[in-house]
Amino acid sequence: MATNKLSFPSFHSWIGYVEEATFGTAIADAQPFTILDMIGNDAPLFSPQQFIDDNIRNRGKNVADINDYFKTESGMWQTYTLPECIGRSGDLANMLYAACETVSEAVGTPFVKTYTLDGTVNPDFSSNAGYFATVLIKEPFSSFSKKLTSSILRTLTINVSLDQGGRLTFSGELVTGKGYTGTSDPSSETNGHSSTSPIHRHSTGTGLTISGTDMVWYSAQFVITNVLDFVGHSVGKAENYAIVSQAVTGNIVVKYDANTDAFANGKGTSLGVVALTLSANTASDYFKFTCNDSWLKEVASDRGGTDTVQKLNLNFDFLNDYANSQYCVFECADGVDRTW
Repeated sequence: MATNKLSFPSFHSWIGYVEEATFGTAIADAQPFTILDMIGNDAPLFSPQQFIDDNIRNRGKNVADINDYFKTESGMWQTYTLPECIGRSGDLANMLYAACETVSEAVGTPFVKTYTLDGTVNPDFSSNAGYFATVLIKEPFSSFSKKLTSSILRTLTINVSLDQGGRLTFSGELVTGKGYTGTSDPSSETNGHSSTSPIHRHSTGTGLTISGTDMVWYSAQFVITNVLDFVGHSVGKAENYAIVSQAVTGNIVVKYDANTDAFANGKGTSLGVVALTLSANTASDYFKFTCNDSWLKEVASDRGGTDTVQKLNLNFDFLNDYANSQYCVFECADGVDRTW
């Protein structure tokens, strides 16, 4: 007979976040968390990274002794795979900051945020520079929720395709060197989804140009990757994080026609400026990616069939120029003055 007769469906578990003010100090349970709009209903799961030594020691016995075992989480990155989420503009603004770790914010509505990867990004997190957040993995039971302190993004993947009705989505890998708690009990009744609009590829002003030429496009993906280092140790936790390098890669599927024929055999060439825009920069669902020096790494042809047109899948490395004066730049707007 069950000793606890309560049970819960998977959608009683959720993921929330709040930007922190002080590096290494988690947001209190009583504070409201913004809930990410996960696409799937799978319950979010967190499995701590641990060092475990379970080797039998030389004790004159051929079975393991309980004293042979050793476990620690000290000096380790804790990681969490962020599932695919709807790209509400407020959430995307935070996630882009957590991945790019640099931002400037325009004055006035819709408060456009610009993230410029100029090759010099390496904030001193220990002095509260950059972006870091408490990430909450909410469980339906009291005092069993997990909070990851001072989390940033090792990777952020942005997708725009018809698979989700044209809505922009994001996913990634969160990491923290500041540890976690597994006994949180968030009590705020104001937790909720971002109220800002999902970013949509069918918005007015949407378009793709490559080398100044308009393209008919079907889907686009951009991946921001940070190589991070764990700086210093204090009671098993990082004293700081360091960004060793940043990279942006991606792929764009375009219609094969006279405008794109030059790309069919263009592997291993520079295509100059790639610019993808969703909506206008006067709206709170604005998103734009620009790279002035794009390297076409691979080209895959989809020659279509009886019910599809021919397409090209262009795989890119997005680079800075030799003079380091032109960069990969992301922009978005959410209509919120975040004083960044």
